[in-house]
Amino acid sequence: MLVFGCVNPPPVSNSTINNTVVSSNLSNPSVAQYGDNVSVDYTLTVDGKVFDTDNATLANESGIYDPTRDYGPLKFPLALNSGILNSFVTNIVGMKLGDTRTFEIPPDQAYGAYNMSKLMVIPQYYNKSLLEDVPMSYFTQRNITVTKGTSFNTSVGTVSVQNISGDNVTIFYFVHPGQTFTLNGFPTTVESVNMTDFTATMGFNLTVNETYTSTDPTTGQETGFKVLNDTNDSITLDPNPPLAGKTLDFVVKLVQLQKGS
Repeated sequence: MLVFGCVNPPPVSNSTINNTVVSSNLSNPSVAQYGDNVSVDYTLTVDGKVFDTDNATLANESGIYDPTRDYGPLKFPLALNSGILNSFVTNIVGMKLGDTRTFEIPPDQAYGAYNMSKLMVIPQYYNKSLLEDVPMSYFTQRNITVTKGTSFNTSVGTVSVQNISGDNVTIFYFVHPGQTFTLNGFPTTVESVNMTDFTATMGFNLTVNETYTSTDPTTGQETGFKVLNDTNDSITLDPNPPLAGKTLDFVVKLVQLQKGS
Protein backbone atom coordinates (compact mmCIF):
# COMPACT_ATOMS: atom_id res chain seq x y z
CA MET A 1 0.00 0.00 0.00
CA LEU A 2 1.43 3.31 -1.07
CA VAL A 3 0.58 5.19 2.10
CA PHE A 4 3.51 3.33 3.61
CA GLY A 5 7.18 3.97 3.26
CA CYS A 6 7.50 5.05 -0.39
CA VAL A 7 8.48 8.62 0.30
CA ASN A 8 8.90 10.97 3.20
CA PRO A 9 5.58 12.85 3.06
CA PRO A 10 5.27 16.43 4.32
CA PRO A 11 4.84 16.40 8.11
CA VAL A 12 1.40 17.24 9.41
CA SER A 13 1.43 20.12 11.86
CA ASN A 14 -0.32 19.84 15.21
CA SER A 15 -2.90 22.30 13.95
CA THR A 16 -4.30 19.61 11.63
CA ILE A 17 -5.15 17.32 14.54
CA ASN A 18 -8.67 17.60 15.88
CA ASN A 19 -7.84 18.22 19.53
CA THR A 20 -11.52 18.45 20.46
CA VAL A 21 -12.19 14.92 19.26
CA VAL A 22 -9.00 13.62 20.86
CA SER A 23 -9.71 15.11 24.29
CA SER A 24 -13.39 14.21 24.38
CA ASN A 25 -12.85 10.54 23.52
CA LEU A 26 -9.75 9.71 25.56
CA SER A 27 -11.72 7.53 27.96
CA ASN A 28 -13.89 5.84 25.30
CA PRO A 29 -12.52 2.31 24.70
CA SER A 30 -14.26 2.05 21.31
CA VAL A 31 -12.70 5.20 19.82
CA ALA A 32 -9.32 5.15 18.08
CA GLN A 33 -6.69 7.43 19.63
CA TYR A 34 -2.97 8.02 19.22
CA GLY A 35 -1.00 5.10 20.65
CA ASP A 36 -3.67 2.54 19.75
CA ASN A 37 -3.17 -0.30 17.30
CA VAL A 38 -5.85 -0.56 14.64
CA SER A 39 -6.94 -2.68 11.70
CA VAL A 40 -8.87 -1.13 8.82
CA ASP A 41 -10.51 -2.17 5.60
CA TYR A 42 -9.71 0.41 2.95
CA THR A 43 -10.17 1.36 -0.67
CA LEU A 44 -8.05 4.04 -2.32
CA THR A 45 -9.45 5.71 -5.44
CA VAL A 46 -7.36 8.01 -7.63
CA ASP A 47 -8.80 9.92 -10.59
CA GLY A 48 -12.04 7.96 -10.26
CA LYS A 49 -10.38 4.52 -10.45
CA VAL A 50 -9.61 2.03 -7.70
CA PHE A 51 -5.86 2.24 -7.13
CA ASP A 52 -5.48 0.01 -4.07
CA THR A 53 -7.70 -1.98 -1.72
CA ASP A 54 -7.51 -4.74 0.87
CA ASN A 55 -10.57 -6.38 -0.71
CA ALA A 56 -9.45 -9.18 -3.05
CA THR A 57 -12.79 -9.33 -4.87
CA LEU A 58 -12.82 -5.59 -5.54
CA ALA A 59 -9.18 -5.71 -6.61
CA ASN A 60 -9.99 -8.43 -9.10
CA GLU A 61 -13.03 -6.55 -10.43
CA SER A 62 -10.92 -3.39 -10.78
CA GLY A 63 -8.13 -5.15 -12.68
CA ILE A 64 -5.48 -4.56 -10.00
CA TYR A 65 -5.45 -7.97 -8.31
CA ASP A 66 -1.97 -9.06 -7.23
CA PRO A 67 -1.69 -12.82 -6.53
CA THR A 68 1.58 -12.31 -4.64
CA ARG A 69 0.10 -10.18 -1.85
CA ASP A 70 -2.06 -11.04 1.16
CA TYR A 71 -5.45 -9.33 1.15
CA GLY A 72 -7.21 -8.45 4.38
CA PRO A 73 -7.41 -5.66 6.97
CA LEU A 74 -4.44 -3.33 7.21
CA LYS A 75 -2.85 -3.29 10.69
CA PHE A 76 -0.76 -0.39 11.98
CA PRO A 77 -0.12 1.76 15.09
CA LEU A 78 -1.76 5.18 15.29
CA ALA A 79 1.36 7.34 15.46
CA LEU A 80 2.70 10.28 13.50
CA ASN A 81 5.93 10.10 11.49
CA SER A 82 6.01 6.31 11.71
CA GLY A 83 6.23 5.31 8.03
CA ILE A 84 2.61 5.97 7.10
CA LEU A 85 1.14 9.22 5.79
CA ASN A 86 0.42 11.48 8.76
CA SER A 87 -2.70 12.71 6.99
CA PHE A 88 -4.00 9.13 6.84
CA VAL A 89 -3.36 8.60 10.55
CA THR A 90 -5.13 11.81 11.60
CA ASN A 91 -8.25 10.74 9.71
CA ILE A 92 -8.40 7.44 11.61
CA VAL A 93 -8.07 9.13 15.00
CA GLY A 94 -11.55 9.65 16.47
CA MET A 95 -13.21 6.83 14.52
CA LYS A 96 -15.38 4.42 16.48
CA LEU A 97 -15.02 0.67 16.09
CA GLY A 98 -17.19 -0.40 13.16
CA ASP A 99 -17.39 3.11 11.68
CA THR A 100 -16.76 3.81 7.99
CA ARG A 101 -15.18 7.13 7.05
CA THR A 102 -14.73 8.70 3.61
CA PHE A 103 -12.01 11.32 3.24
CA GLU A 104 -9.61 12.79 0.71
CA ILE A 105 -5.96 13.72 1.09
CA PRO A 106 -4.69 16.54 -1.16
CA PRO A 107 -1.26 16.27 -2.83
CA ASP A 108 0.46 18.62 -0.36
CA GLN A 109 -0.45 16.23 2.48
CA ALA A 110 0.33 13.11 0.46
CA TYR A 111 3.16 12.77 -2.06
CA GLY A 112 3.60 16.39 -3.07
CA ALA A 113 3.32 18.07 -6.45
CA TYR A 114 4.50 16.42 -9.65
CA ASN A 115 7.90 17.91 -10.51
CA MET A 116 8.81 17.90 -14.21
CA SER A 117 12.32 19.12 -13.43
CA LYS A 118 13.09 15.76 -11.82
CA LEU A 119 12.85 13.89 -15.13
CA MET A 120 16.19 12.43 -16.21
CA VAL A 121 17.39 11.58 -19.71
CA ILE A 122 20.20 9.03 -19.85
CA PRO A 123 22.00 7.56 -22.90
CA GLN A 124 20.80 4.18 -24.19
CA TYR A 125 24.43 3.09 -24.60
CA TYR A 126 27.60 4.06 -22.73
CA ASN A 127 31.23 2.99 -22.46
CA LYS A 128 32.59 1.50 -19.26
CA SER A 129 36.20 0.77 -18.36
CA LEU A 130 36.91 -2.88 -17.60
CA LEU A 131 39.56 -1.76 -15.11
CA GLU A 132 38.46 -0.40 -11.76
CA ASP A 133 40.38 0.82 -8.70
CA VAL A 134 38.96 -0.40 -5.42
CA PRO A 135 40.25 0.51 -1.92
CA MET A 136 41.78 -2.41 -0.03
CA SER A 137 39.41 -1.61 2.85
CA TYR A 138 36.53 -2.87 0.68
CA PHE A 139 38.03 -6.37 0.81
CA THR A 140 39.30 -6.33 4.39
CA GLN A 141 35.89 -5.26 5.72
CA ARG A 142 34.43 -8.34 4.02
CA ASN A 143 37.21 -10.68 5.16
CA ILE A 144 38.32 -11.25 1.56
CA THR A 145 42.02 -11.96 1.03
CA VAL A 146 43.29 -10.70 -2.32
CA THR A 147 46.65 -11.06 -4.08
CA LYS A 148 47.71 -10.27 -7.61
CA GLY A 149 46.02 -12.76 -9.92
CA THR A 150 43.19 -13.57 -7.50
CA SER A 151 39.89 -14.17 -9.31
CA PHE A 152 36.38 -14.22 -7.90
CA ASN A 153 32.81 -13.98 -9.08
CA THR A 154 30.61 -10.88 -8.85
CA SER A 155 27.11 -9.93 -9.96
CA VAL A 156 28.59 -8.75 -13.28
CA GLY A 157 30.79 -11.81 -13.88
CA THR A 158 34.32 -12.86 -13.03
CA VAL A 159 36.91 -10.28 -11.95
CA SER A 160 40.66 -10.64 -11.51
CA VAL A 161 43.08 -8.64 -9.37
CA GLN A 162 45.53 -7.02 -11.80
CA ASN A 163 47.61 -4.96 -9.41
CA ILE A 164 47.93 -3.98 -5.74
CA SER A 165 49.59 -0.68 -4.88
CA GLY A 166 49.46 0.33 -1.23
CA ASP A 167 45.78 0.67 -0.29
CA ASN A 168 44.63 0.50 -3.91
CA VAL A 169 43.53 -2.67 -5.71
CA THR A 170 43.06 -2.65 -9.49
CA ILE A 171 40.60 -5.26 -10.76
CA PHE A 172 39.68 -6.35 -14.28
CA TYR A 173 36.17 -7.40 -15.37
CA PHE A 174 35.95 -10.40 -17.71
CA VAL A 175 32.86 -9.72 -19.84
CA HIS A 176 31.77 -10.78 -23.32
CA PRO A 177 29.31 -9.44 -25.92
CA GLY A 178 25.75 -10.56 -25.23
CA GLN A 179 26.35 -10.98 -21.50
CA THR A 180 23.47 -9.67 -19.38
CA PHE A 181 23.35 -8.60 -15.75
CA THR A 182 21.79 -5.99 -13.49
CA LEU A 183 23.95 -2.92 -12.86
CA ASN A 184 22.82 -0.33 -10.30
CA GLY A 185 19.31 -1.75 -10.50
CA PHE A 186 19.05 -1.57 -14.32
CA PRO A 187 19.09 -4.65 -16.61
CA THR A 188 22.16 -4.26 -18.84
CA THR A 189 23.70 -6.01 -21.86
CA VAL A 190 27.33 -5.98 -22.99
CA GLU A 191 27.11 -4.78 -26.59
CA SER A 192 30.82 -4.98 -27.49
CA VAL A 193 34.26 -5.25 -25.90
CA ASN A 194 37.39 -3.33 -26.93
CA MET A 195 40.54 -4.98 -25.57
CA THR A 196 42.74 -2.23 -27.02
CA ASP A 197 41.67 0.29 -24.40
CA PHE A 198 39.96 -2.22 -22.05
CA THR A 199 36.46 -0.80 -22.37
CA ALA A 200 33.04 -2.25 -23.07
CA THR A 201 29.96 -0.69 -24.62
CA MET A 202 26.92 -1.29 -22.42
CA GLY A 203 23.24 -0.97 -23.28
CA PHE A 204 20.22 -0.72 -20.99
CA ASN A 205 17.36 -3.22 -21.38
CA LEU A 206 14.51 -1.20 -19.89
CA THR A 207 10.78 -1.51 -20.54
CA VAL A 208 8.56 1.54 -20.98
CA ASN A 209 6.13 2.05 -18.04
CA GLU A 210 8.13 -0.34 -15.82
CA THR A 211 9.73 0.97 -12.61
CA TYR A 212 13.30 0.12 -11.56
CA THR A 213 14.97 0.84 -8.23
CA SER A 214 18.34 2.54 -8.30
CA THR A 215 20.34 5.18 -6.45
CA ASP A 216 19.23 8.72 -7.25
CA PRO A 217 22.44 10.61 -8.17
CA THR A 218 20.97 13.88 -6.85
CA THR A 219 19.99 12.55 -3.40
CA GLY A 220 22.00 9.36 -2.93
CA GLN A 221 18.79 7.57 -1.88
CA GLU A 222 17.27 4.40 -3.29
CA THR A 223 14.52 5.59 -5.64
CA GLY A 224 12.01 4.09 -8.05
CA PHE A 225 12.50 5.26 -11.64
CA LYS A 226 9.62 4.81 -14.08
CA VAL A 227 10.63 4.53 -17.75
CA LEU A 228 8.64 7.11 -19.72
CA ASN A 229 10.37 6.75 -23.07
CA ASP A 230 13.01 4.54 -24.68
CA THR A 231 14.60 5.39 -28.04
CA ASN A 232 17.65 4.12 -29.88
CA ASP A 233 19.69 6.90 -28.30
CA SER A 234 18.22 7.83 -24.92
CA ILE A 235 15.90 6.81 -22.09
CA THR A 236 13.67 9.15 -20.07
CA LEU A 237 13.32 8.25 -16.39
CA ASP A 238 10.79 9.62 -13.92
CA PRO A 239 11.72 9.51 -10.19
CA ASN A 240 8.51 11.21 -9.05
CA PRO A 241 6.41 9.06 -6.69
CA PRO A 242 3.59 7.27 -8.57
CA LEU A 243 0.98 9.36 -6.76
CA ALA A 244 2.75 12.72 -6.94
CA GLY A 245 0.26 15.47 -7.76
CA LYS A 246 -2.71 13.20 -7.05
CA THR A 247 -5.58 13.63 -4.59
CA LEU A 248 -6.14 10.40 -2.65
CA ASP A 249 -9.77 9.42 -2.02
CA PHE A 250 -10.18 6.87 0.77
CA VAL A 251 -13.04 4.81 2.13
CA VAL A 252 -11.92 3.27 5.43
CA LYS A 253 -13.71 1.03 7.96
CA LEU A 254 -12.28 0.52 11.45
CA VAL A 255 -12.60 -3.24 12.02
CA GLN A 256 -10.29 -3.82 14.99
CA LEU A 257 -9.02 -1.65 17.82
CA GLN A 258 -6.43 -2.46 20.47
CA LYS A 259 -6.02 0.33 23.01
CA GLY A 260 -2.52 1.48 23.78
CA SER A 261 -1.07 1.05 27.25
